[in-house]
Amino acid sequence: MQEIIIYVAANETLGTVRDRANAMDASPPTLALGASVRLRLRLFAASDADQAYDFESLSGVVSWQFAMDTDFDAATTHKIVADNAAITADEVADGNETFTEVAIPVSNMNTEELTAALGAAETLSLNGELCGYDADAKLIFVLQIKGFTVRNRIISSGDPTEIAAGYLNESQVRSLIASGMVLRFSSDGTAWHDNQAAGDLYFSFRSGASAASVWSKAVKLPAGNDGRDAYMYVAYAAEPDGTGFSLAPSNSLKYRAEIHTAAPITPAASDFAGAVWVKYLGDNGVTESLPWSAITGKPETFAPAAHSHGMTGITDGARQKTRTESNPASLYLDAPVLINGAVNTADTLEMVFTSVKNGDESNYTGASGDFFTWEYHVKCARDLTAINTGDMVQIDIPAVLARLNTAATVHVFVIRGIYNAAAANKLKLYVSYAYSYEA
Repeated sequence: MQEIIIYVAANETLGTVRDRANAMDASPPTLALGASVRLRLRLFAASDADQAYDFESLSGVVSWQFAMDTDFDAATTHKIVADNAAITADEVADGNETFTEVAIPVSNMNTEELTAALGAAETLSLNGELCGYDADAKLIFVLQIKGFTVRNRIISSGDPTEIAAGYLNESQVRSLIASGMVLRFSSDGTAWHDNQAAGDLYFSFRSGASAASVWSKAVKLPAGNDGRDAYMYVAYAAEPDGTGFSLAPSNSLKYRAEIHTAAPITPAASDFAGAVWVKYLGDNGVTESLPWSAITGKPETFAPAAHSHGMTGITDGARQKTRTESNPASLYLDAPVLINGAVNTADTLEMVFTSVKNGDESNYTGASGDFFTWEYHVKCARDLTAINTGDMVQIDIPAVLARLNTAATVHVFVIRGIYNAAAANKLKLYVSYAYSYEA
């Protein structure tokens, strides 16, 4: 299904098709006969500003209807009707902007009415009308768009009569190669079958383009002598003459030999009489003690003396380490700033942390007297009317967190962790709202 985005100034019943910035008029799109399409109407609140149409004003719409026709005569049958039950309205984020969008799927673009109206003409102009109804079946929203173009199709249901050619063009050659080859097999070159059998000595082939393709002459299958069984046995010994023979490896058996037979045997030391023993393990190392004075490059004192660093020895002390995850479920001790990489598009914010981890991903085990503070940043495309904080204690969180200037907004929360042996993850978590800024 083809996706077509249309920007429409919807401040009046007769909408005006505009460009993405709502700066100038644009032409309605061109559709094709028989090609299903989803029209994504992105609505502006005015004809001279890029402010999105108020999405909340559409909240009362429980059903939609969209139709297209060449006239405004209610007595005639519509040329096109959308999949009305599948029409949806939502707020969608595109780059740094959020649009109010009504998505209209039209799966049937090949109706008898449209085909009859087009006839043999190249194009036909249609008008579209979108209606929204509330729970009492009252019409509470209507938007008309004039000037859609529907193009006729060149391809018909019939096939043209072919003229035999004396040669193949490039496209025909490529098609012939792409059709592949079909093989058949035979034991004598005369009686053929599809699947290769053990006694087959010949094969032939033809093009896979048509069952009428001519088979090639019989081709002899490559054949060699039957393979022979071979067995390898490995033994180990303490000396290069085979002393200490064993079939099992050991650190004390530093020599190895192998033999090959045409039949299976139960190997013994005598079978390896003519084998070559090769040393494959080195001699054991010698442990030697050295006096402290014989060690060079050592520190003057050991262990190093206890010491500390003042603030003047610390660089970049103001920059805090951040961590970005989509819908994170863990807090990290080495990252005091946690950023949600996903955009929250619901009215409810899920802010539930099930674990606290160290920087190496191991779980925090807790120590009496521990105190930790995190900032949690989350981008929201809708006003928040509820926040689920799981086991965290909420402190001073507003009932509604609205977006700034009705644009995508980042809300910031402060999470305080205090050691508590009885709490999950050994930390009692407290969360409060801090501040917001435009995304």
